[in-house]
Amino acid sequence: MSTPRPDSESTPAASGELLTPLAAVAVDAATIVVDAVRPVAAIVTDDEVRFVTWPDVPRPAGAVEEAEVRSTPEGAWVVYRDASGDASPRRTAVHLTPEGVTAAVDLGTGRPIGADASGLWIGDARDASKWMGTFPGGEELDGGGLGTDADADAADLDPSTLPWIPETSFWPDPADWTEPIDAGLAEHDHDHHAFVVADTDDDVGPDDDDDGWTLAFGNPGDVGDSADSSSDPQPDDPGPTPPTDLHLLSPAGERSTIRVDHLVDEVRREGDEIVLRYHRRGPRHETSSFGGGWDVVYEPREARVDVADGLPDGVDTDELPWQPAPEPQEEDWQREEDRREEVLAPWRDRLDLAGVEGARWPLAPLDQASRDAAAAALRAQFERLDEPDIVWTREHPEPRRGRSPYRSLEVETVGSWPTTELLVSFEHADVPFLRLRRRYRVFDDTGWPLDWLWVSVHLDEDIATRQIPARTEAVDGVLDI
Repeated sequence: MSTPRPDSESTPAASGELLTPLAAVAVDAATIVVDAVRPVAAIVTDDEVRFVTWPDVPRPAGAVEEAEVRSTPEGAWVVYRDASGDASPRRTAVHLTPEGVTAAVDLGTGRPIGADASGLWIGDARDASKWMGTFPGGEELDGGGLGTDADADAADLDPSTLPWIPETSFWPDPADWTEPIDAGLAEHDHDHHAFVVADTDDDVGPDDDDDGWTLAFGNPGDVGDSADSSSDPQPDDPGPTPPTDLHLLSPAGERSTIRVDHLVDEVRREGDEIVLRYHRRGPRHETSSFGGGWDVVYEPREARVDVADGLPDGVDTDELPWQPAPEPQEEDWQREEDRREEVLAPWRDRLDLAGVEGARWPLAPLDQASRDAAAAALRAQFERLDEPDIVWTREHPEPRRGRSPYRSLEVETVGSWPTTELLVSFEHADVPFLRLRRRYRVFDDTGWPLDWLWVSVHLDEDIATRQIPARTEAVDGVLDI
């Protein structure tokens, strides 16, 4: 699988192009070192370094995120998922051994939930939250977010008729302002609030309304901070999860299927048994300990199935002994990250891909119009940042217009495909006397458009929570964030 399609634009890796190790899997005397984004792995033994490539395997259309690797005693499964941001992304899996590629399988929307010597386990793409409780009337609980009534009211507003919130200066008086010592603290005391922003239309893409207004509700602490919530609507009980199919892909690409009576989200093998982590019902809701709203509480179980004589056609977990699944611990995650870094460290900046055929994915077949449209779609998410907000607050429940925290906004497209970038710069009310600038890649390395879902909201959050470099890193009054 090292020969690219004849119609592709795949080329050998350039001199000095180093493999970016994502995982290093030991199999007997060999180590399989998988690249993070390219279709290549190094097979390293005491005697030699060989490269295996797979540029021609079926892969999800569009931009692909960094791969995921699941190791087994005989090799590794490399799983690619599309970067569309969809709730059910498409995936492709490639199985590697020290001898090379043994299987490449289109997983569709199936989700990898385990791997062992017998193969890769694929579960249902849906999360158990699909079966959580609802408000009376059928509205799904979302932890205290904006309701449909508020959205409907907002759609009827004529922004030009709304009164303005009394304005204060965008930045403080320089004579009264002291440069903050701690970049993580609020940089000045101001009247602008970080609001929750919502579209007034029903689409899920960038806003294309002619009037160009964003919508914001409330002050910090408004959501769910009622002292007495006993009269609030209470959630229904969560529903049972339905029967789902559990698939096992062998290293040769063969598929076996087990019908399970509930949703399974993890499989591991222990001797002659497989352990299924499953959700009998959707998560329940309990009142948040932070003063209102709802916490979502998952209650997964574990059951064991004997597979010494082969896989069953079906599993009825309701008839099996079970125990609560252990909760993941933060220290376990950190321990695994430390172990992973220790394993990868010897392979960083070491394996040169120069001349390796098929070490790159073929370039996307996008014409100029498609490239321009992708850049325009990303640009549209920023072009209205400096326009007024529509605001409700507890003190003033009637809607009003509020000044945007952004001003002097500039959005520029730079570079050529596929390295095209959007350069967004502006001044912000929370960061006095500096211009902020951020770059966004429009395409991935293969030329497919990246999906920047909620990108402007993430920008708001980064600034509000000070997830930006210190002021001292600014150059000529511009801080790259």
